[in-house]
Amino acid sequence: MKCILNLRQDKHGDGEPARFKWDPTGRFLCTCGANRRVHVWTRAGEEVCEISLRGSGRCLEIAWDFEGEVVAILQERHPEVVMYNVHTDEQFIVDIGDGLKQPSFMSWSNLGPQLAIGSAKGNLMVYNRVSKKKYPIWGKHSKSITCGAWGVRKNFLALGSQDLNFTLSDEAGETLEQERLKQAPIKAAFCSIKSEGSSAKTDYLCLNMGGKTCYIYDPVKRKKEIELKLHESYGEIKKIEPFGNSYLFLGFGRGKVVALSTDSKEIGHEVNNWGDMAHPLVDFSSTRALNRMAVIMGRIVRMVDLQNMEKWNEEKAESLSFTTSHPSAYDAKTSSPESNAGLPLEVEWTSDGKILTVGTDDGCVLSYLSSAPVLCAANGVLVAHLTSLRSVRIINISEQKQSLEVTLKTEPAFLAVGPTCLAAGMNNHVAFYSANFHSPDPPRLIFEKEYLSSVITICLNTTHVAVLCQGRVFVDKLEDAAAAAAGQESKSSKILPEDGRTKINSISLTENFVVYTTDSAVYHYYLETCTACVESQHDDAKVVRGLPDLDGTRVLLIDAKQDAYVYNVINDTRVSVEGWPKGALPMWDASDEGVFYAIDKSGNNTITTFVYAKQLQYM
Repeated sequence: MKCILNLRQDKHGDGEPARFKWDPTGRFLCTCGANRRVHVWTRAGEEVCEISLRGSGRCLEIAWDFEGEVVAILQERHPEVVMYNVHTDEQFIVDIGDGLKQPSFMSWSNLGPQLAIGSAKGNLMVYNRVSKKKYPIWGKHSKSITCGAWGVRKNFLALGSQDLNFTLSDEAGETLEQERLKQAPIKAAFCSIKSEGSSAKTDYLCLNMGGKTCYIYDPVKRKKEIELKLHESYGEIKKIEPFGNSYLFLGFGRGKVVALSTDSKEIGHEVNNWGDMAHPLVDFSSTRALNRMAVIMGRIVRMVDLQNMEKWNEEKAESLSFTTSHPSAYDAKTSSPESNAGLPLEVEWTSDGKILTVGTDDGCVLSYLSSAPVLCAANGVLVAHLTSLRSVRIINISEQKQSLEVTLKTEPAFLAVGPTCLAAGMNNHVAFYSANFHSPDPPRLIFEKEYLSSVITICLNTTHVAVLCQGRVFVDKLEDAAAAAAGQESKSSKILPEDGRTKINSISLTENFVVYTTDSAVYHYYLETCTACVESQHDDAKVVRGLPDLDGTRVLLIDAKQDAYVYNVINDTRVSVEGWPKGALPMWDASDEGVFYAIDKSGNNTITTFVYAKQLQYM
C-alpha cells in the first residue's frame, strides 16, 4: 500500500499517541497530539486548518457530526468543547460548565445535530448545534460515564457507567429506560439485527462488559436479548465493531477476531475467527466497502480478506511492519514511512475503504492508499487512468513507452482525455489540464469551469469540449472556454439541442462532429459550421447510446432491447448486428477501420470482434 500522508512528531509532538478521526464521508481527517494542536487534513494530505487548544489536558475525544461538516474536540480536565466547521472555516467553543469540567465521554448523533458529553461525576449534557441549546442532566449516573453510543435508525442515546447501570435516553437526554448490570461497561455500539420472518433491521445495543462478556440489548422491546461469553482462551474483549447488517466482530486481547451472526435466528453464533494467538491484538478495523480488515498485532498491521465470511485469508504482502527508535533517526528520503514511527496503536478506514490510517504510540499518524478508485478514460490511442487520489497517467498505446503524469488539483469523480488536454472533475466542476505528448512543457492546470448541473458525460477532441448535463449538451472551443474562465466573452459556446425541448441521452465527439442521441434518433452536429447536418431515425426501440467511429461516418447504436445496429451516415443505411451479447459495452478499434467490439462483463468477461465492410458485413 502506498503511504499518502506521513505525519511525524513535528506535527503532534512525541511521547504520547496522537488521536485521529475520519469524518463519515471520508473527506477530512482530524488529528491531535501531545502538543495540543488540532489539525484537519484533506484525504489527499493537504492541511485545512490548525487550532491550538486552550486547556492543558490531553485530547480525550475527536468526533464528527453525521454530515461530516463539524468536528468536536474534547480535552481532559477542561470544561470546553472546541468545534470547527470545515465548510465555513469557522471555529467556535461550547462552554459545558463546571458540572462537566471532568469530561469522560463525547459522541455525535448519527441522525441529528445532537452532541452528547458525559462526565466523570455522571453528569450529561446534550448540545444541539442547530438551535445552540444545551440540555444539562445532572446526576444522570452516580459515577463516571464510561461509554456511550447513538442509535443508527432511531435517535436513541445509550450510556454506560461505573455505577453498573446503563441508560437509554431520547435525543434530549431524557431517560427512557435504565438497566442494572453485573459489570461496568467499557464500550458501547449499536448493531443491526434482522428480525425473524422479516427483512427489517433493528438497532441492538452491544456493550463490552469489562472485557468479559458482550451484552446485547433490544431498545425497542426494552429487554436483554443475550449475554455472550466466548472461549476464555481468547482473552479479554478489546473491541466490538458491527460489520454490515449481518455480523458483529469481537477482537480479543490474545490475538483473535471473531465474527458473530446478528441474524435473530442464530444471534451470537460464531461464524468464523481469525488470528494466531502468538501476538496480542491491539486494535482492528473493518471496511464493508472492500470487505477487508486491518488488525494490529504487536508491531505489525495485518490485512485480512473478508470476501468469503466462512474463510478469511490474510494478505501477507499488504502487511505493514513498524519499528521504534528515536525520531531523529528518521530520514524521509531513505526511510520507509513505518521506520522510527513507534508501535501501532489504532487503525481506521475511511467510509469508502480507499484509505487506511494508522496511529502510533509516539505521536505519528500515517495514511495509506489501500485501493485507488477505478477511474479511466480513452480517446483513440490515448488512455488515461487514475494512479492515486490526485494523480493521472496518460498512455499512448501505440507507443507504450510514452506516458504523461498529471497532478490534479482535487480528487476527481470522472475523467476525459483528448489529444492536447485532460479534463477531471466532480459534480458540476471540471478542471482542464494541458496534456500534449508533442509539447516540451509539463502538464499544468489551464482553466476551471462550473456547469449548470452535474456532468453526466464529457468528451474532448483537439479543439473542442462537449459536456452532457440534464439532457443538454454544452459545446465550447477549448481556447474560448479558457478565455471565458479568465473573464473574457466566449463567442463559440453552443447549447444543443437548439430547440431546447428534446432531451439528449448520450454524446460522443469526433474531430469534426458532436454525435448525440435522443430516445428516437442519432444526430450529427458539424463543428466547423455549427450546424446540425444529419439526423438518423430509429423507431424499433428507445435509443440508449450511440458510439461513432473515429471519423464519425458510422455509428454503433444500442437500444433499450439491448440490440445493436450500425448506422452508415454516408448512404443512410442501417444494419443489425447479429449475435450482439445482451448488456455488452460497445467499442470501436482505434486503428482498424470498420472493426468494433462487444465487451461482455456479465458472464465470462468475453470480447467479441465484429467487422463492418461494404462486401463483408460481419465476421
